[in-house]
Amino acid sequence: EIRRRGTDRFWYLQYQLDPTLTGEQALQWEFFQPLTPSEFAQRFGHLPKFRAVYCDPAWKGDDNHQEGSDAAIGCIDSYSIAGQLDCVLLDLAVSNEMESDEGADEILRMMRVWHTHYYSCEQQADKSMVGLMKRIWKATPRESRPTNPPRFIDVKSWNKRAKNDRISTVAGQAKMGHWYYLTTVPPGPLSVLRTTVNEYPASIKRDTLDMMGQTS
Repeated sequence: EIRRRGTDRFWYLQYQLDPTLTGEQALQWEFFQPLTPSEFAQRFGHLPKFRAVYCDPAWKGDDNHQEGSDAAIGCIDSYSIAGQLDCVLLDLAVSNEMESDEGADEILRMMRVWHTHYYSCEQQADKSMVGLMKRIWKATPRESRPTNPPRFIDVKSWNKRAKNDRISTVAGQAKMGHWYYLTTVPPGPLSVLRTTVNEYPASIKRDTLDMMGQTS
């Protein structure tokens, strides 16, 4: 069948027991360009930017611990260059067991490390995360929290779009060479993102890409 049809479909399905088909991949990890801290400073250090922490929440509890989707949190720079949007992933956290208060702690940690007080958290109904963020920020010792109170970016209208539509925006930007990531991003979460990218659209979990789509 492989010789007759000229595709790798049956090789993956029958011999590898893997539905991933290279001919149907919409993304490749090579589209995302690595930058060392020095390369990042040289290329983007002099440019105006918008920096924020983005979150695709899938908070867990006692009844769904380590089940379902992952929570994905990332700190991302956005640069408007000649009418195009360039994005740089600075930090990333992915977890299948993170609860909402732990997620708020991680968002505040990235804010403190990367010196921003803006954040966006996907919301389908109320803004419960906004109150939680304010409470935890106030309860955190001054030396361990961002200087300014967290400021929520409401992207509810964008979140109403289909998940595949949001991710397609990231895919299109990456194919055109507009997505970068720092080589200092923790290897564990980065490996999750790499697997998601290489398996898309067959990937079951797409939470990291969905989080990155909020930058648009």
